[in-house]
Parts: sequence; C-alpha cells; structure tokens
Amino acid sequence: MDICHLTINPIDYERRIKNQAESLFFSGHSVSIVALGKPGENERLEKEEIPVRRIRTLFYKGGPFKF
Repeated sequence: MDICHLTINPIDYERRIKNQAESLFFSGHSVSIVALGKPGENERLEKEEIPVRRIRTLFYKGGPFKF
C-alpha cells in the first residue's frame, strides 16, 4: 500500500510522524512524507529509506496564511 504522511509543520519537529512512517515502512508499505519547508532548506530530502518532500511557503512563521 502507498502511504503519504502530510504535515503542516517542518519535519524536524515531528518525531511522531517519523516514527509512524518508519513503522509503516518496516511493515512493508511504501511511505513518503510531505512537510512544510523552512526557508533555505532543500526541497527534497532522502532520509533513510523514506523520501521527504518539503513545501515552501511565504508565510513560514504562521498565521492564517500558513494554511
């Protein structure tokens, strides 16, 4: 099964999502993560076996426009 984990926070702060993604991956699923990117970060990150895609936004610090 293909699973995409989506979060509106930077992946650096989401250890829970990393743990869930790793558990699913080691159970035999195809997993990817889409997260908010901080300014200056690479858009894609291959971390261990799970690909991470970062979404850029002009309103990184928050507020209603972040969403």
